[in-house]
Formats: sequence, C-alpha cells, structure tokens
Amino acid sequence: MSRPDFPRFEGTQISSWLKAVEKPVVVFFWKDNDSLCDEMRRVVKGLADRFHEDIIFIWVEIDNPSQVMVQEYLSVIQAPAVLLLQGDREIVRFTSPSSGEAMALNFSRALPLPQPLRPQPVPAAIYTY
Repeated sequence: MSRPDFPRFEGTQISSWLKAVEKPVVVFFWKDNDSLCDEMRRVVKGLADRFHEDIIFIWVEIDNPSQVMVQEYLSVIQAPAVLLLQGDREIVRFTSPSSGEAMALNFSRALPLPQPLRPQPVPAAIYTY
C-alpha cells in the first residue's frame, strides 16, 4: 500500500474536503530522521493495513511547505501526531507513540456500527411420519 499524502489545499478548502468525505480520516504527522516518528510510523502502517477499507489514512510531513495549511488548520505543532477525524471534527489525538491496540480501539469507535441483522422468517416445519 502506498503512502497517501494529503492533497494540496488553500484556505478553507481543508474543512470543505473533510466535511465531504464519508469515511473517518486518520492524519499522521511525521518528520524524517526522528525515532519517535519511526516508531509511530510502524504502528500507523499496521493500522492502515488493517482499516484501509473503512478509514482514509493520510500522511503529512511536518514543515513541508505544501502541507503547512493542513498542519495549521489542525493545530499540530510537532511530530509525531495522529489525529482521527470524523468530518472536520476531531475524535482523538495521539501525540506520542501509542500502542496499536489503543489506537485501533479508538479507530473502531469512529466506524459506523454494522447494520443489525434482521430476523429471517422461519420456514414452517413439515413433519412426515
């Protein structure tokens, strides 16, 4: 799976894009040559492999001039940081290496609940003697 970079935005386009997306969005802020980011990157990569059908995963490089608007809009000042967003509302933020299971639990909570199974009609029993 390739690493998706956040699309380039101007001004309020970020908010509009987040509101239009139907799935939850995880934004991973990282920087090169940082041991904490490397540790968190492995966790986020594993979660992206696990949840890729239900959650959009975006990677934003801290201080990358083309992604500064995203960093400012989401009020992220340092890496590593992982934000889970539903629309443009922040659900949870991790700012230090966390266990994959702790993140997975929070990610699962943001997913829509599966539709309940509807009872199927029970066929009439036919007894033959």
